[in-house]
Amino acid sequence: MDRLRSNPVDQFFVDLDDAAPHYPLHHTHVLRFHGAPPTRERLAAHLASRLHLVPELGFRPGSPHGHWERSADAGLEAHLRIVRLGGGGHFGTRVGRQLGARVGAQIGAPAGTRPGAYATTAASAPATTPAGSAAGPRPALPGTRAHLGTLPPPPAGPAPRTPDPVGADPEAGFARAVQALLEASLSPLGPVWDIWLLEGWAPGEFAIAYRSHHAFQDAGAAGETTRRLFGPPDAEPVRAPRARPGRLAVLAHVPRVVADLVTTRTRTRGSFVPPAGGHGTRVAVSEPVDLDQLRAIGEAHGASVNQVYLAGLCGALAGVFEERDPYVCVPMSTARPGDGLSGLGNRLSMLRVELPCAEPSPQRRMELILRRTASARTPERRACTSAMIGLCPDALARWTVRNYLQPRRTQLVASNRALPGGLSFDGIAAHTALFVPPLIPGHRGFCFFSTFERKARLAVVFPAGSANWPAVPERWLESLEELATLG
Repeated sequence: MDRLRSNPVDQFFVDLDDAAPHYPLHHTHVLRFHGAPPTRERLAAHLASRLHLVPELGFRPGSPHGHWERSADAGLEAHLRIVRLGGGGHFGTRVGRQLGARVGAQIGAPAGTRPGAYATTAASAPATTPAGSAAGPRPALPGTRAHLGTLPPPPAGPAPRTPDPVGADPEAGFARAVQALLEASLSPLGPVWDIWLLEGWAPGEFAIAYRSHHAFQDAGAAGETTRRLFGPPDAEPVRAPRARPGRLAVLAHVPRVVADLVTTRTRTRGSFVPPAGGHGTRVAVSEPVDLDQLRAIGEAHGASVNQVYLAGLCGALAGVFEERDPYVCVPMSTARPGDGLSGLGNRLSMLRVELPCAEPSPQRRMELILRRTASARTPERRACTSAMIGLCPDALARWTVRNYLQPRRTQLVASNRALPGGLSFDGIAAHTALFVPPLIPGHRGFCFFSTFERKARLAVVFPAGSANWPAVPERWLESLEELATLG
């Protein structure tokens, strides 16, 4: 099977990449390890032994797009990056394509940030542009039209500061690695996925990252790929089985889905265009929080862990959205066990929720989140949105997806994912697993709540220079503490 039909969500992200080729439209799973970094041969041998478990990695968007086709660069050489991060904030490749990436001064935590949390700042993290990627706009795939506006290439970043010695601050070094993974873009022109081995920021530390373009995989598919590559070979997928809802129950949700399409617009810049004067994107990550604490908050309020995450996010974003409450897009997976090539493409529906950020009462914020996300917990809502997109002609379905994510209607994305447990490499267990999300051009930010083993983290990606965003993970933890006291 060399050609497969892609879906309108996949096609939307191809269009979006045509319009914004320098924006980070890729998912990143980062696994952090203690121990000596492996050689290229060891990593390549491990991956080669697992590639048969992920046949989806042999595909790429076709030309003209609208289908998937077998990729000509199916070998590991086109996808493997071996990178050393020195104390000077410079990356140098030992093998693989030359990156030549220059990352600025130490990306440490702002004053007052808890240990284990970190954030990048516009002054300390200039954009990373791997050699071999275009300095100007990438060419569009033949047969495509960019409907989403045009994003100019970013300007040159600020000069790096005086470096710290290697290992002086392992957390700051790891933060530099995470920032570089965000800034080095992927393209639907290929390769649509890659694997990085990062080392050198501290003795006895290394990280392995799997990245994939959003046109190629959604967050769930990327997580499943990570599981197949680095999880136990005989482990079952983490996707929970879902019952197929009845047709009448699905139809009852049609008015709610249509209402989402006509949500009042906010005044902002043109479609999918970032703020003027912005340079690059930044990532900030919270320290880990015990997952049992979030479950206890949920039990006290009759909420799921994901609803607790959103309620905490309302308080964290109060200083970001001061003019009015934002609308957030909450993706919902529609993948089902037994789906063929489940790691290929986007299998999701969407829910738009107004976050009550201006509400001062934590109790009231939780109540509003419970009310506004109640339909998202039903399989009927997922099935309704998925069916409406699937039954529409491709052009209309792509318009529907664009309308959901239109910056005039939706100001940010808030997603979540349970990362698979038992991830390891060559007998060394990963002690940290982190998910770094993409960023939709024109959106104010992308928030991603991930759980690994018994810990949870919040990662936020936002345009450089955005006020108050670097402190959002810390404020999220404070907001969770407020909710815990209510119980």
